[in-house]
Order: sequence, then structure tokens, then C-alpha cells
Amino acid sequence: MNVFISHAAGAEPAAAALAESLQAHGHTTLPDFRETAEAGSSWTDDVSQALDKAEAVVVLVGDEVSDAERQEWRLALEASWTDPTLRVVPVTLGDAELPGWLRQIHAVRVDAPGGSVEPGWQEAVLDAIEHPTQRLPGRVDEWKQRLDAVVRHAEDLEAAGS
Repeated sequence: MNVFISHAAGAEPAAAALAESLQAHGHTTLPDFRETAEAGSSWTDDVSQALDKAEAVVVLVGDEVSDAERQEWRLALEASWTDPTLRVVPVTLGDAELPGWLRQIHAVRVDAPGGSVEPGWQEAVLDAIEHPTQRLPGRVDEWKQRLDAVVRHAEDLEAAGS
């Protein structure tokens, strides 16, 4: 299965460990577009192309979230609308909280309270990828409405800050 791992630069160690585990179980992790992108290429096009090849997306959510990550997550959400079989697995790192659209999906927690690493987190991600819960087709419209509302709110905030 082709797996796209979305992560911030600070989550590189967790992303690398997860990629190694997934590959050991026969899955293909899509190349990190940050490493393969050509100068002058469109970042969103690179992400969209990777998502088109993905059968699962793992979203590593850390304490600090960049605008680039939010954009990547938006593209992943849109990809899941056009392909209801796309599996989205959120993973929280540290004390991170999931963004609103991911709160409807059970997350895998990497760090337990106090900073210790949860045992078996990679296996939990693997299980979520290989044995997804059934998605309800009617939810797609609900997700689109939620994303549209979030995008409008973000645009309003940006306009107010300009």
C-alpha cells in the first residue's frame, strides 16, 4: 500500500521511524516531496501528485503547526473526499491537539503524558492503515461543509490581519 506521511520538520525522527516500520511490513512510503521537488515546481502540485498515488495518509500532528502543514492537511482532506477509500490516520506527538477536521477520527498517540513514548504506536498506525473502519458515504458532504467554513474563517482572519 502507498502511504503518504505528512509531518513538520520537527517530527522528522517520528516520520522516519514510522516509514521504516511501514516499509518493513511491505508498504511503500511515498518520497518526501520536500526532498524530490525541483526548483520552481509548485509545492501544492507536488503534494497533490503524492496524494493521488496514496492509499493512506498518516498525519503527524506536533505541538507547533505551520501554514504549510495546514495546507498539506487541507489537500489530504480534499483527496479523501474524492477518494472515499483513502485512509487518513492522525497521530499526535507530545501534547498536540488535533485540528477540528481530524477530531472525528480516532488518533494514535505517540507520547504519553509526562513525555514517555507510548509502546506500540507504530503497530497501532499499521493496524489503522491495514484495517480501517468503514466510512459512511454521507459524511463527505458534511466534511466539505466543515472545510468550507474553516477556509472562510481563515480567509476572514487573514483579511482582518492585513
